[in-house]
Amino acid sequence: MAGDPVSRPFLRLAAAGLLALLGGCYVPAPVPHALLEVSATGTYVLEGQAVDDAALAAGLSARRAAEPKLVVEIKVAPGAPMSAVDAAVAKIEAAQARVAFVGATAVR
Repeated sequence: MAGDPVSRPFLRLAAAGLLALLGGCYVPAPVPHALLEVSATGTYVLEGQAVDDAALAAGLSARRAAEPKLVVEIKVAPGAPMSAVDAAVAKIEAAQARVAFVGATAVR
């Protein structure tokens, strides 16, 4: 069948179509991530460093300025006060970074 003159144009056309589809595929650039942990007592740990409210806001703003597509992943300990989580989300949004929740989240 591969030697059949009728099937050759079809095979060429199929190969061309496959190449066109694969030519449109690309791998997107990696997006920078930062991990923010909110403890059960409401304290923050940003990338392994304990930070207070002011340091959190400053750290997020500086990191976002250096990495415009920053995604901050929030890991909330069970029993963490939602007021601390809400404040963290507000600071992330104020820095114009994106928010993602990972792991276990606190119940309101």
